[in-house]
Amino acid sequence: MPAFGLQVAEHNVASRKPIHFNEGNESYNLEAGYFNEIGEFIIDGVIGKSGEDLFASESGATLKTAYYVGKNSQIGFSALSLKGPVNQRTAVGGQFVLGMGAHIYLLSDYVVHKTKALKSENKANDMTGIYNYTKFGWEAYQGVMLQAGYEHKQPNRDDKDNISDAYGPIIQWFPYPHFELWLSAQQTQDKMYGQSVKGKTFSAMAHYYF
Repeated sequence: MPAFGLQVAEHNVASRKPIHFNEGNESYNLEAGYFNEIGEFIIDGVIGKSGEDLFASESGATLKTAYYVGKNSQIGFSALSLKGPVNQRTAVGGQFVLGMGAHIYLLSDYVVHKTKALKSENKANDMTGIYNYTKFGWEAYQGVMLQAGYEHKQPNRDDKDNISDAYGPIIQWFPYPHFELWLSAQQTQDKMYGQSVKGKTFSAMAHYYF
């Protein structure tokens, strides 16, 4: 994946999946970066993506910067410009990680994503979306992370009847080296066609790292 925003491991969160940084959207990139004790600057040239959908032939560039604050905090800015056969996508975002001691953190990723059709007959695709992913985490015990997450998705900011919010607890446990257990429960609220629909989702994952 090219450098953009908070590159969290959960690719399906609101600030990643809706703007095509999900699994299966991997791209071929040429990357250059500069890192020192005060921050980082990374630029990627995107020369195509894997897959066979309309986004596979996108090309363009991404930019990510971050300024380090203290030992475990940072604030940054990201930008994206990609052009495909049907649409041109641009995005800007701000992100931060706030470390509170050695075991507590707060992170947030906010993205404004714009899609513009290249041909007049596809102008219905024109829209600007707003996405946010925020997570609070505490390492309660060595290898045990207790977290609370919040996600906001509004694919078209002019459409007030297409908004999704989700929040809830997450438990991440590393009982052995290279082995992870992950549990989450979310309260969801979707606004569609003038109605608000509430629901609950539960998920579990086991992951072994080679």
